Amino acid sequence: MPVKNAVEIVQEIINMQKRPFMTVKNLALVMGAQLRRQLGLEDCKTSAEIKRALEPLLGGKFIFHKKGAFLYILVPCDPVDLVRTELSTEQPKGAAGIASVLPYSKADVSRILNHLLDTGEAKLILSENLATRIIATGHKAADTHEVYEFNSESESEPEPESKAQQGLEQVQESNLSFSQKKFINALRELDNGNYFVKIFALRQKLNWPREVFDDMLRELRDKEIIQMHIADTTLMTPDEVNDCFIDENNYRMGTVTLNAR
Repeated sequence: MPVKNAVEIVQEIINMQKRPFMTVKNLALVMGAQLRRQLGLEDCKTSAEIKRALEPLLGGKFIFHKKGAFLYILVPCDPVDLVRTELSTEQPKGAAGIASVLPYSKADVSRILNHLLDTGEAKLILSENLATRIIATGHKAADTHEVYEFNSESESEPEPESKAQQGLEQVQESNLSFSQKKFINALRELDNGNYFVKIFALRQKLNWPREVFDDMLRELRDKEIIQMHIADTTLMTPDEVNDCFIDENNYRMGTVTLNAR
């Protein structure tokens, strides 16, 4: 079997995500030790170092974009289409929630949303408590691409990624069930200053029935409260491998992080 090149490896990993982008740190983590060695990333510790090592291998096939403390790698695409995708679900979303999951600033996302609202491609919906949500109308407006030519922030080395604790403090716990709060509290206790929490350690700490634990992972993932990342089984014991999470696509997930909310 021929060895895959860097473009093929990166594209395959990004294809596993729900969206056509991910943080550079997550990309390197998902690769696992063997692929990192193949691409010369084994000594890269920071996002900037990973970018410097990868960029010459990718031939301009991907875009690097900095948002706050995070450096993202993206499949080239129209930012407007990413916003459209977030609006395309039946469940209305808040503007801040859309901005939180995309690799663009709130100012950039707000410009796109305002354009889609002005052209009728999106509409505002008010909930009973007057919370504002946005949803697509199904009408496709003509794009004005010059409005969305974003300049990436300074490509100087980002600050260290926020640890799980910082994200956990932003979760609106009043909207969580007792079991969800218990799960997140356990995640907080295992954080210890790290962004990634090992799923096997979380499973052992909670000591829930396997089905209950796995269902909670799915529930929080589907609500976009957490993200899971593919396991590097070369660094794990057989018991740790067994205590990972197997998703619907038969991928073995090894770590979990809390999304910024």
